[in-house]
Amino acid sequence: WETPIVTPVKPDGSVRICVDYKTTLNKALQQSAYPVLVVQHLLHSLGRGKIFAKLDLAQAYQQLPVDEATAEAQTIVTHRGAFKCKRLQFRVSIAPGLFQSIMERLLHNIPGVVPYFDDVIISATTRKQLWEKLRAVLLRFQEAGLKLKRNKCHIGVPQVEFLGFLINASGISPTPSKLKAIKEAPAPKDKRELQAFLGLLNFYNLFLPQKATIAELLHRLLDRTATWKWGRLEAEAFTKIKNLLTSNSVLIQYNETLPLTLTCDALPYGIGEVLSHQLPNSE
Repeated sequence: WETPIVTPVKPDGSVRICVDYKTTLNKALQQSAYPVLVVQHLLHSLGRGKIFAKLDLAQAYQQLPVDEATAEAQTIVTHRGAFKCKRLQFRVSIAPGLFQSIMERLLHNIPGVVPYFDDVIISATTRKQLWEKLRAVLLRFQEAGLKLKRNKCHIGVPQVEFLGFLINASGISPTPSKLKAIKEAPAPKDKRELQAFLGLLNFYNLFLPQKATIAELLHRLLDRTATWKWGRLEAEAFTKIKNLLTSNSVLIQYNETLPLTLTCDALPYGIGEVLSHQLPNSE
């Protein structure tokens, strides 16, 4: 086993060694089918947190030792010779699923703790509860020999950014940077640009009431047989759908003590449903 490397330069001037395993090792691996949790399920697991911690694992996969046979299979070739890699490497196709499964098993019975690859979010309602959960997490990391990147850890903060969402005591909302990117997105010039824009919106589907109705005209343009035509109606739909996502778009966490309302609707080109709480302030 010998795999070549590429060496892109990082913004700080240092060199990152990357290995293109898709040409060698990945061809021989049976692909992992480990299910990575849906983002919405991960967010729900955080409960009704009021204070948070966000931990970042240093070098992620490369903290995991591998056996001799795996190290040999991960051999890289450089200008100074061939070297066996004794830690799990990035770009090995099964590495993400393997790493996520280890993280979930390591932290599985600590409530309000969500691992997502090399990020871990801890949610608590009080500072004392946060310290207890944080201590439990750190003890398990210590036992497993895992290290954190100190400058990327945030502890005891009122809100955290996680997977493109802002999480705080009020609930879950899009991050300001994502809002800005959508608001300032220029009108697409072809199908490829339109598809990219709609893909960005799909990430925030839960915050977009009536999206299917407003975007229906834009989705027609993506039909394989459709001719590209960007006129007044398309431009109006594009502007309307950008305005759906606002800075006060917040999803609250489920509360078993509050009444629930399920609202459903259907049109010839889409269906939708909303599960909502009746809050004490009548919202």
